[in-house]
Amino acid sequence: MNAAFGLGGTLGSAAIMSCWVARAVYGESNPKWLIFREWLFTLAPKWLLKLYIRFGERFASFIKDKPKIKNIIRHYMDKACLIILKEKKNGIL
Repeated sequence: MNAAFGLGGTLGSAAIMSCWVARAVYGESNPKWLIFREWLFTLAPKWLLKLYIRFGERFASFIKDKPKIKNIIRHYMDKACLIILKEKKNGIL
């Protein structure tokens, strides 16, 4: 039981802190990073979520001064944001 609780606590902490790339791409003050975060934790493929949690912080640091890369990533994150907003509008989420 303690091991499971510890694992859940670790995963919960990772979930709270793991939107480094979205914040780097959108900026801390833009609420789109929160919309992307919701997509990531509800509809994204599990392999992507695991990859994001494992490498996201380092990748966000890498792209912080690379606007061209951030623009490419933003394009795909915007698509994910549209998906989650559509799901909410349709009452699916």
